Amino acid sequence: ALLSQDDSVVLTLLQKVDADIDGLKKRVAFTLERLPIASGAPNIFGQFYLTQDLAKVLERARQESMKMGDEYISVEHLFLEPFNIRIHLLEQC
Repeated sequence: ALLSQDDSVVLTLLQKVDADIDGLKKRVAFTLERLPIASGAPNIFGQFYLTQDLAKVLERARQESMKMGDEYISVEHLFLEPFNIRIHLLEQC
């Protein structure tokens, strides 16, 4: 959805770095189609499971939002977090 919304900050950032938006949309759709589907009680809403990697990204995004004085974690925090990790790794080299 973030790649399809005209007013999306994510889409705007990707356009500014001259990213291949159509190619990215196709790769995202292909990846999502290949993800396993959780089975079990289909009538339970609001329950989901996190991988350890996703939990770490969410925690770092929460910390970043707090540093910025934001009350909530926004899409921007989540989108930028993988870039922050890469920058941190490059700084360690």
